[in-house]
Amino acid sequence: MPTISLPRPREIQRLLTQTAAAIAQGQLTPAEIDRAMHGVEQVRTARSRFYDGLSEGSRNRRH
Repeated sequence: MPTISLPRPREIQRLLTQTAAAIAQGQLTPAEIDRAMHGVEQVRTARSRFYDGLSEGSRNRRH
């Protein structure tokens, strides 16, 4: 199975900042904004699940 090369967090942050500027300047269509926000929501959900898993793991280790 091929390895997927993911962008580094700094690159992701740069892209998000550029996207925010494009939205503020009216350079994106509503559909493009919705698509970008869907990706942001996926990241937020993954982050929440990740941190929930970490806290669940730490609770399990205490018992």
